[in-house]
Amino acid sequence: MAQLRELAKLPPPLWRVKTQSDSVCEKLANAVSVDAVIAQILINRGVRSVQAARHVLDIQNLPAVYFPDTWVQKATAILQKLPAGSTVLLYGDYDVDGITSTSVMIRVLSALGFKPKYYIPDRFNDGYGLTDRVYSLVQDWGPAALITLDCGVTNVTECAWLKKQYPALSIIVVDHHQVPDPQPNVDLIVDPKLLPANHGYFDLCTVGIVYHFFNQVFDHMHQASPLKNDLDLVAIGTVADVAQLSPVNRALVRNGLAHMQHSKRPGLCALMRAAGLEPGKPVTSRDIGFGLAPLLNAAGRLANATMCVELMTAEDMDTADALANKLKRLNQERRTLTQTTMDEAIAYLESNPEIETHSVLVVSGRNWHPGVIGIVAARITDRYHRPSLVIGYNDTEARGSARSVECVNVYQLIKANAQYLTKFGGHHQAAGFSLKTSQLSGFNAAMSAHASTVLSANDLRPVIVIDAELPSDRINSDFYNQLHCLAPFGPNNSEPIFVATLRVIESRVLKDKHLKVRLYDDATRVVVDGIGFDLADRLPAVQKAYCSVVFHLQTNTWQGRTSMQLMIKDIR
Repeated sequence: MAQLRELAKLPPPLWRVKTQSDSVCEKLANAVSVDAVIAQILINRGVRSVQAARHVLDIQNLPAVYFPDTWVQKATAILQKLPAGSTVLLYGDYDVDGITSTSVMIRVLSALGFKPKYYIPDRFNDGYGLTDRVYSLVQDWGPAALITLDCGVTNVTECAWLKKQYPALSIIVVDHHQVPDPQPNVDLIVDPKLLPANHGYFDLCTVGIVYHFFNQVFDHMHQASPLKNDLDLVAIGTVADVAQLSPVNRALVRNGLAHMQHSKRPGLCALMRAAGLEPGKPVTSRDIGFGLAPLLNAAGRLANATMCVELMTAEDMDTADALANKLKRLNQERRTLTQTTMDEAIAYLESNPEIETHSVLVVSGRNWHPGVIGIVAARITDRYHRPSLVIGYNDTEARGSARSVECVNVYQLIKANAQYLTKFGGHHQAAGFSLKTSQLSGFNAAMSAHASTVLSANDLRPVIVIDAELPSDRINSDFYNQLHCLAPFGPNNSEPIFVATLRVIESRVLKDKHLKVRLYDDATRVVVDGIGFDLADRLPAVQKAYCSVVFHLQTNTWQGRTSMQLMIKDIR
């Protein structure tokens, strides 16, 4: 354990507390009737006008933003020329965005009188995107049109082949990934990345695109849209895909969460029960991210995500419950695999003490499951605040997944060593790659050497950006309710982080790694519990009479009683 402890000895996080003029905060607070701390958070995030603040605090109505008329007209023309009752092939990705967009698109096509047939590729046998499997699907099913969902925009070769072999086949690509040059030769690409970066729809994921775009199509056709009850699926796909919570996405998620609370969809009700969520209780983005999404992702990681579309489109509760319970079992298996792989990765780090000097952590293991290596990479990065690459290999082939800290572009690090790889792709903070097992040692050495030349110690030092100092008399349900007018939280609208000075009156360690404390303020007589996950090493610091605590403010319900709780990120 010595090497592991040394590896975990990161410099303490830097605290950066945002500050604003008290008078400016008070002025905005009075204008929109919120606490001055809430006003400070708004100003921190660039919301300075009264009108903008009111929009953030009351975002019930979906913003009036539109796709180009030419796209809508083209889609309408394509759909109207298809024979009534003809088959339309949906080819959706195996992640939650692909699952939900496929499920919503089935409703669209059914309402238009077509026969939707869908295919969700297998992560292991098919791989990502529009693969060779689509050729046999088109031949066997004879569709009049092909619609890709959350994939397709990079499949220039596959689309060209389909157009050459089946010139009468209409192809619509619905995707949110970067569009290459040249673009695929298809009838229509519906991708907000073709729009200006300041367009309201630029950050939509695929299920949000399907919802907004086909609402416009139905309007153009002078036909009632069938999608009014599908905001639940839009919210699930948007949160699970970690989409930027732009005003449009935030409105979609806020409204979708409200739909979920009272959903009658058999598949969603069954999924929520499987995740331990009580029917009729308010649903949060955290419930999606940590409850529902892992269940749906488990199918794509360990089996096939087709069952997730079957679940979301199930018409009876018995079928839905059976599918949801299957997902629950798969997720339990995924957890076991993840923990086993994580334990082996930690053992690898312990047995290779030279790794503690590396700027990038590269760990590998025989037969590590490719469906969980991304999760393990994320956990290692969270734990050690360094980019990490986790690689599973057999005698001939190796597959890896990478995760990174905010200030390090892991895709560029991998690209710089692409000569060792057979395939790679990704973005700033996550990437995937494949290589021959014989190239592993060379790749590992090259990655470590390259990273040491481009990364500094400052790149790897954790930074906690704090929204405001929070007086202890604000640690109550009234302030918490105001705070959650800023929800849902996520990328581009992170959950506010506070700092407060409080006295520790009780402290202990839970499960050998978590810190549990009871805090008190002599002036206000506020008493509040706090928990810091993986912060057991802070126990010596909390023996002081007073400590500075950095935290999220949350509620905790136990035996029917709800109280405030601090989710501690750091304590000194």
